[in-house]
Amino acid sequence: MSRQSSKAFIELTKFAGKVAANILSVLAEVYIEIINRLLRDLGVSTLKVRSSRRGVSISMDDGSDRLDERIAKIDIARQSLTEALAAMDELKSRAEENKIELELLAQQVERAELDKVNLSGELKTLKDMAALDTESVRKILKLPTQVSIWTERVISFLLGVVASVLASALYDLTKRIF
Repeated sequence: MSRQSSKAFIELTKFAGKVAANILSVLAEVYIEIINRLLRDLGVSTLKVRSSRRGVSISMDDGSDRLDERIAKIDIARQSLTEALAAMDELKSRAEENKIELELLAQQVERAELDKVNLSGELKTLKDMAALDTESVRKILKLPTQVSIWTERVISFLLGVVASVLASALYDLTKRIF
């Protein structure tokens, strides 16, 4: 059971990583598309977005605009990208939190499986005890049976009658002598 739980936990962790990577990829594409639409609305004809380990670089080519307008458009695009990256970072942190929660749940499932194994062992022991023959339990615990209880009662009664008769006889005998 433990190996199956470990394998399931590893598969679950891999799956969570793939899901987080896919979510971030889709979000990046959506944000870039939003920025492209904003820039088209601003009149920028060409937008090239390149990402590398150092960061994201944006280049625009619009010969008809003045330099100040182009700089303003670049600032707007940079701000939009910054917001997009912040949102992606937030999603990444949420994905990591979900991954941690998933790991905790997997540990709880593993503990529950161990508890189940322990409880099933105890249940089997109890069922085995219940299945024992009542006579063997009586013999082991030296408990009297109904027959032995009634036998003792009858013997005690008869001994009481005999003792009473003897006591009466002794009383009569002592009365005659004295």
